Amino acid sequence: MKRSQIRSVRRWSARCLGASLAIFTVGCASPGPPKPPSLRLPEIVTNLTADRIGEKVIFHWTNPTNTTDGLAIKGPTSAVLCRMEPPALMAKGVTPQTPCTPLQHFAAKPGAAETVDVLDASHQADPPRLLAYRLELLNAKNRSAGLSAPAYAAAGAVPPAVAGLRIRGRRQGLQVEWNPAEGAVPAQVRLHRTLVVAKPVLVNREAAAAPATEGKQPPKTGIAPGRRDEPAEVDLSTGATDSGGTLDTGVKRLETYRYTAERVQTVTLSGHKLELHSLPSPMVEYAVRDVFPPRPPTGLVAIPGFGDSPAVALSWAPSLEDDLAGYVVYRRADNSQAWTRLTPEPIEPTSFEDKTTPGASFHYRVTAVDQTGNESKPSGEVRATP
Repeated sequence: MKRSQIRSVRRWSARCLGASLAIFTVGCASPGPPKPPSLRLPEIVTNLTADRIGEKVIFHWTNPTNTTDGLAIKGPTSAVLCRMEPPALMAKGVTPQTPCTPLQHFAAKPGAAETVDVLDASHQADPPRLLAYRLELLNAKNRSAGLSAPAYAAAGAVPPAVAGLRIRGRRQGLQVEWNPAEGAVPAQVRLHRTLVVAKPVLVNREAAAAPATEGKQPPKTGIAPGRRDEPAEVDLSTGATDSGGTLDTGVKRLETYRYTAERVQTVTLSGHKLELHSLPSPMVEYAVRDVFPPRPPTGLVAIPGFGDSPAVALSWAPSLEDDLAGYVVYRRADNSQAWTRLTPEPIEPTSFEDKTTPGASFHYRVTAVDQTGNESKPSGEVRATP
């Protein structure tokens, strides 16, 4: 082989060796530590709650949508609810290894969830004692990331249910009454008030302004204005002593409300403050109607006028009613018991001038009228002669 050919072969071999080394170097670049495969374990439930109501413990929580490594949960997921009954030593600061006894095994879907534990007779009898519940979520291979934090409830007898719930309307609000418990019951009565929201009324403003055809209603097409910003549900606690009633001053006229009542006993077990709720009473509904007239006006004064056009100027103190529509002025002659209404419609000012006085002595009185049309008793009379 000639020297030129030998040099060409050597150059070609060197190029091939360099390319091979480059390929080998790229292929051996370190990708970092290998990642273990996902176990697809559902995240642990973090918001388990327990409420003791009657013979039941009612649980609420939120099932996760992701696994512990941030992946979306795929495949079926199930939940196991278990219960622990810590021994008395826990109250002294000792935390023994208490087993969690499975109670229920059920399918679990992402989102809000609830279940119920119906207590047996032994757990509905006094003395009160601590119950701890935990929840475990399992993947399709029955593997889990662990138990939730415990949610606590109290075993023991619940207070008696409220009986005889009834409602009476009063000027200041609604008087809610019930039958007091017999004997000493260490529980307070808690009221639950719900605002009954009517369906939205559809209104066609143009059609409403036009005269309606006899026997027909105008079409309803637009949405009526929204309601006042009032809470739909409110819990009202009464005093520690069961007095058999309370005044609810938070209601509004022309609204409808529903009430239920329950007795609630509070206990502290191993440092946990817990409530035992009776079963709720039957629901009572009440429509608040304004049937209470305003208080009569006060401070009525009559000042006779002089000159060619005799008149009587009347004035009185303003009413403090929050739903006042106005005032009505009445007059009667000295020799008559019949009162004549001088203002066809209620007037807003707290003064009035009677220019129709024909020069004789007259008696005057004033009433207040609210927005529902209730009229007060008359004010004191005054007499004037222009």
